Amino acid sequence: MNRLLMILIFIFGFLNVSGCATHSQTPYGSSSFSEDKAYFMLFNDSSLKLDEARNCKPVCSAWYSMGGRKDVGIYEVEIGSEVNINWLADQRHIYIPPEEKIIKINAPGMYFYSTIVNGESGLAYSYVPSNEMLVRAILKYGNDLRSLNAINFDWPDDDMVNSQRESMEIEYRASKSNREILQKLTPFNLRVADLQPPEKFDRSCRALKVTIPGYLPIQEYIRLGFNKELKYAGVYGSDVELTGKVNYARFSSTSGYWEISVSLLSDNGVAFNKAVKYEFSTTWNANSACGRVSWKFNDAVEYLVSEIVRDELFARFLNDISTQKKG
Repeated sequence: MNRLLMILIFIFGFLNVSGCATHSQTPYGSSSFSEDKAYFMLFNDSSLKLDEARNCKPVCSAWYSMGGRKDVGIYEVEIGSEVNINWLADQRHIYIPPEEKIIKINAPGMYFYSTIVNGESGLAYSYVPSNEMLVRAILKYGNDLRSLNAINFDWPDDDMVNSQRESMEIEYRASKSNREILQKLTPFNLRVADLQPPEKFDRSCRALKVTIPGYLPIQEYIRLGFNKELKYAGVYGSDVELTGKVNYARFSSTSGYWEISVSLLSDNGVAFNKAVKYEFSTTWNANSACGRVSWKFNDAVEYLVSEIVRDELFARFLNDISTQKKG
């Protein structure tokens, strides 16, 4: 359904062309693509403002009619340059490496970025650390903006993602207070070796899909976050290897929350369970609200790990492990 929606958006967006059709009469030159430039498209609304100060200029504008008229801007960017985007009052950056047909975007969960690099257009998705986004080709053009045609959606394969997980530097921020607690509680080194996924996780968010930062599965992001906390505390190691499962993970873009439940199990059979609800402000706009769900997942995981570390039952969990190790 999401793929069909995106294809329809592009079809509507480029059938209902306004500025693009008369572009040759504007100060911006021809509406044809230049192979030594990069291009991207974004929806212009009151919450999304483009800073054109850094090598970026508007090429033309169009509009799409699904869900009411919205302006679409297409912008030309110098290869290798950086562009600032303000989205919901936050600084976002686009960087186009000169040696690759890839645009990196720091804008978690924003499905409605389209990019065109050296004649190939793509849908942005979260894939690499720090919520940057890589772009894969989904559109090709003739020689003009008006001849864009949707061909297919190409999402990253699991092997590509798995190969980067262990060394991935996720956005998760370890805290000093958690470090102090863990250093007092943990007389041994430990790590979360494996977390199993929830039986069901629905990424659907209104007509969109929620993206986990780094394009990671739910359980992998939580596992990496917990291990990052252990590393920061200086108690990360393989003396004790924890496994477990994410019992459930669910969200509401309308009410503004994430609910996550996890179970941990030590290699000697000691168990611990924790469930949390992390709340955040939301908005009526579907694009912004669903983007915020993705964006706030990292904060929800930080909250989950902090609540685990501060739980008296977790202290008992570690003590039971320590007692069994001594026995």
